[in-house]
Amino acid sequence: MRLHVLLPYSEQTQVFSLEGHEWPLEPGLFGSNLLRSVQLGALEAITVIPESGAGGRSALTGDYLYGDHREPYREAGLWGIFRVYGQAQPGVSLMLLPGS
Repeated sequence: MRLHVLLPYSEQTQVFSLEGHEWPLEPGLFGSNLLRSVQLGALEAITVIPESGAGGRSALTGDYLYGDHREPYREAGLWGIFRVYGQAQPGVSLMLLPGS
């Protein structure tokens, strides 16, 4: 699972977070610090690859909130729901992305 985050324009930095998930500061580097939120500035982009995959360390299905960690920006609409399905959930057919 990968999540691409882009901040196209802002006069202020934003703080992206994904509840219940951690990702490495430097992907591919053994022992890299794990982040739960990250600051982004204008025209900055990151790719979040959670350390334990979708659902966090416990691989829990359910809904996770993502978006700007600062409450005034969440209230303004900078948020979303990241839904994690179980592998054997009936009626849900998910396909792997090419190159996965």
